[in-house]
Amino acid sequence: MSSPISSNRQFPATAQRFIAICALAFWQGGLTFHAVVVVPVANSILTGGEQGFVTQEVTNWMNRLGVPVVAILAIYARQLRSRIFWLACAVLGLTLAALFVIHARMDAQLDPASFAIIDRAKFSLLHDLYLVVITIQWCAGLAAGWLLLSRQTVSEAASMT
Repeated sequence: MSSPISSNRQFPATAQRFIAICALAFWQGGLTFHAVVVVPVANSILTGGEQGFVTQEVTNWMNRLGVPVVAILAIYARQLRSRIFWLACAVLGLTLAALFVIHARMDAQLDPASFAIIDRAKFSLLHDLYLVVITIQWCAGLAAGWLLLSRQTVSEAASMT
């Protein structure tokens, strides 16, 4: 007697899709929570730039967590064979790479010993660039999520007819 899972040829595709959706939701949720909750709370408690030392650690983790998420999405993209999903994955990957570079340059402007920003003008410019890039990344993540949730696999569509 076979189990419902082993007899369902759709299980691997459904499992891959579920994993991709969960990974993206985890990452996007973290980005959104950071922007909507962490930054405003840190700004209200810590004034004068100190909140950058808190958000520095959070964004380092978010960027690191993005690496396996983008890899999972790229693996799933092979199954979807959708150019627009590949484009969303490429934008996610390229923006993530850019954020690593920008973040390293921002970190160089922070003096953890004195909780001071070394060059405020340079830090501010880099921070503005970081915000632009992460906004592009967040939008690409929304697009990828939409495509993951709205996309039917070929066999799902065939089974509906």
